[in-house]
Formats: sequence, C-alpha cells, structure tokens
Amino acid sequence: MIVLTRTYATPEGSKYSSVDAFTEIENEFLHLSEPNLKNVLIGDFNAKTSTLPDYVIPDQHLLEILNTDDTQTMHYFSDYNGLLTNNISMQRYSKCACRPNTYGHRLQELCKKMNMYIANSRIGNDKTVGKITCNDVSVVDYLILSSDLFQMTKNFEVEEFNPILSDVHCNLKFTLESQPYTNINNVKTVEKQVIKWNNNKQDKFVKFVKEKKSEGIRDIETILDKLIDRNDTVQQNDIDTAMNKICEIFNSSSISVFGTKCKNQKYAKHNEKPWYKRGCKSKRNLFHQARQRYGNLKSKENKKL
Repeated sequence: MIVLTRTYATPEGSKYSSVDAFTEIENEFLHLSEPNLKNVLIGDFNAKTSTLPDYVIPDQHLLEILNTDDTQTMHYFSDYNGLLTNNISMQRYSKCACRPNTYGHRLQELCKKMNMYIANSRIGNDKTVGKITCNDVSVVDYLILSSDLFQMTKNFEVEEFNPILSDVHCNLKFTLESQPYTNINNVKTVEKQVIKWNNNKQDKFVKFVKEKKSEGIRDIETILDKLIDRNDTVQQNDIDTAMNKICEIFNSSSISVFGTKCKNQKYAKHNEKPWYKRGCKSKRNLFHQARQRYGNLKSKENKKL
C-alpha cells in the first residue's frame, strides 16, 4: 500500500509557524507505519535544505560494538542501500544558494529518522540539477519517498513557473508505476451481538412474538403435531428443525425489541515495537517539547530540560 501525503508548512518566522509541524508529520507516519506500507510526502515545506544529507550511514564499528542481530534493527540501519541498488545517487544537488534554515534542518532530521529520501535532484529531469522551486530563488518544495519507491517513480520534474497554478511556486510533476495485481476481497465485517434481556421490555417482547411471528409459530405447531403423530419414527433431524425455527423466532424478535451492539474490537498498534510501551511514548513527547522550548529560547534552564 502507498500513502501519499500532501504537506504545507507555514513560512518560518510567520505568525503561525512552528517546528512542531515536523514532529506532527513524524508522529502521523509512526501511527500509520505497518509492514509493506510505502510513503510519499510532497508539498511546500518552506524548508531550505541546500545539499544537506538526508540519510545516515551507520559506522560499522558501532554496529559491531552493539553486536545486534535483530533483523528489524539491521534493516532500519541499512535502508539507504535501497537507493544504491536502484543506482540512485546519495549525493544531492541544488541551485539554491540559500543557507539551510531551521525548517531545513528539521526536514533533514525527519528524513533520517523515517528512512525517507528527497527525490529532487536525484531522479527524472531534475537529476543532478536541483532546480529552483520558489520565487526564482529557493528550493522549498519537495517530493520525498521511501527508498523502495524510487524504482516506481518516473518522469519527475520541476515544471516551469505557471502563475495560474501558484503565486510563486513551481509545480512538481511525477508518475508512480506499479505492477498490476489481483484485488482480493478481504473486507472485515463488524460482528454484532444482541443486547441482553431487559425485564422492562418483556411484555413488549411477548407482544411482538404474538403479533409479528404468528405465522412462524403456526409453522412450529404444524411441525410438532407431525412429530407427535409419527411418535417412534421421529429422527434427530426433525427435532433440530423445530428447534432452529424456535431459535430463529426468538433471535429475530430479540433484535427488533432489544436491539444490537457491535462487539468490542481490538486494534493493533502497527507502529510500535515490542519495547515501545506507553512510558516510552510519554518520554518521547516530553523530549520533543523540551527540545522545542530550547529551540525557542536557548537558556541554561531550558537546556537542562
């Protein structure tokens, strides 16, 4: 499955600007994270990244020291190999002469954490170019992909500025191609159960059975009369048929009189590792809050937090 997210971050320093926007994006991706899910992030981030690296190549000595053989951990550290396998350059290019801003560093951090990579200057007509996307001055609009989506992404380009489409931004154009597959109907139905017996509605239940199920009751009476006549030749099948008719009347009447409710469903948290408990999530949020406070006001007190 591919999830495409359109993003806009208000300009840095404006009334509504906040570096929290990137933390929120990260949290959303963590919430959506699950096996075989591919992410596409595109939009105006107002982030000037220049040619900052958006990847981390782990030190081999560090991996040896950690001595980890966890498959998920090793896959996370080696995700950048997906670019090399598809002959995608790790080096980025940019015609933007602007210095990286705070948003640019935050976007760079997000890419590193989420194993996502900026497509600008790496593929299509923009390969090795890094064409300006905003106001003939800067690159702030990006297409950002999971590593294994680069092989599916075709014809990426930064189009010429068109005032009909935007005030100062150029349009980003790209195509995603995938192999056709057979769609398997795997729709999960919601199970319902009848609400328990309510003594306050017993008279209503009896009345409903008498008035609405009279025909069904007559059928049952007919079946029972025949069973009595047959006496010794009655089979288990005959008894089951009568019982099923009775249960059908009681069940359908209960649904009409008492109503139904959905059974409680447990939803798996796809984004969390076994060790990522509620305490970890709380500490992580506190860390981001402390980092934001220090970013807004670099004081000794905030640094200790």
